[in-house]
Amino acid sequence: MIRNTHITVIGGDARQVHAADHLAKAGYTVTTFGLSSAPQYAIACQTYADAVQNAEIVLLPLPMSRDHLQITGTELSLSVFQSLLRQGLTVFCGMPDTSFIQSVQEIGVKVVDYASDEVFMIRNALPTAEGAIAIAMGELRRTLFGSKILVVGYGRIGKLLSELLKSMGAEVTVAARKATDLTLASLHGCNTHRILPGEEGSYYLPALPEAHHVIFNTAPVRLIHEELLRQIPKDTVLIDLASAPGGIDYDTANRLGLKTVIALSLPGKVAPITAGEIIGDLVISHLKEEGTSS
Repeated sequence: MIRNTHITVIGGDARQVHAADHLAKAGYTVTTFGLSSAPQYAIACQTYADAVQNAEIVLLPLPMSRDHLQITGTELSLSVFQSLLRQGLTVFCGMPDTSFIQSVQEIGVKVVDYASDEVFMIRNALPTAEGAIAIAMGELRRTLFGSKILVVGYGRIGKLLSELLKSMGAEVTVAARKATDLTLASLHGCNTHRILPGEEGSYYLPALPEAHHVIFNTAPVRLIHEELLRQIPKDTVLIDLASAPGGIDYDTANRLGLKTVIALSLPGKVAPITAGEIIGDLVISHLKEEGTSS
């Protein structure tokens, strides 16, 4: 039996709508404010104050704010949001500012950055990888089967993306800096390309040994630089999955006439139901660990 914990979901995209419904179907009392569309099972409130009046948990979007002023997807300012918080609340949010964490902790509010949760990141890699492949299929004028693909970075997304591409018959090359990652990629049937150390702790992607039809970047550093871009054929599609500022020199790429796609927040765009369920499951897991449901 689940204790009737009251959860308020505020702002964001379709992920938050489905997270709210997922939590409501799990038996929690869920109120919402500022969602992109009306939830089916949760209670939509007209004002922020009504939504959080009896809340024990507040769920904010990923990212929590894009401009450090307002909650993503709403006209609700962070300052107004903070003014109605009270001791004992737990706020789940994605990529919160350090200043926000410090200010609300001072009044006894607990902050959980679910974007940094390992289980969340692993599960979220799948809709990201599938969405990236969907973009590539829409941009290419050929099948992925038999295409030459470069995946820069071999973290959670890079590993899964490489595996999915291999399963579709693509010829995949993985660029990574760690010998262990390159060895693992090789054992999974991928070609490999070493990212080398540069000056002052930086890293450098050397010239590519061959042309590729698609280059996916998953590394959160600027590795695809001007020298490299000048060697890339005009019909290559570059898809950047890394958070801002990304891993591609966009100005140079555009000047050279290369096709670049900045593909952020893919789970919310291509699989909002699954992405919302992932967020909702994280909240539920936390509540169970804290002993507020049993």
